[in-house]
Amino acid sequence: MKFAKWLMPFSFVAPSPAVTETPVKPDHVQVLEKAADLLKEEGWTTGRLINHRGQMCTVGAILAAAKELGKVGRPKAILDAKKAMIRHVTKGEFIEGWNDVQIGPFAAFRVRRAIRRAAKMEMEAIKN
Repeated sequence: MKFAKWLMPFSFVAPSPAVTETPVKPDHVQVLEKAADLLKEEGWTTGRLINHRGQMCTVGAILAAAKELGKVGRPKAILDAKKAMIRHVTKGEFIEGWNDVQIGPFAAFRVRRAIRRAAKMEMEAIKN
């Protein structure tokens, strides 16, 4: 019993691990990530927002993603998603024009990767 009394002042609770806060993803980053997912699920096209098979261009995917995420009432999310694409991917070009000049067997993959890159760069900018 003497041993137990000696230990009483000490705590046996392990120190909590360091908590790293994950920044909340802004609406436009969520829209970009969902747009890339939609292009993977539905397919990618050029020349129109959405074709008769349900395939979408980049802007069509951004608009569909905003609708699916319930962000249509927040035009800032759509506008900021487009700005991120222009800033990080198209380098000042219109998104529609950039989308339509993507060619080759891996064009759809490159477009999805570019959208994800824009989302990632936006998150990095937020962290810094």
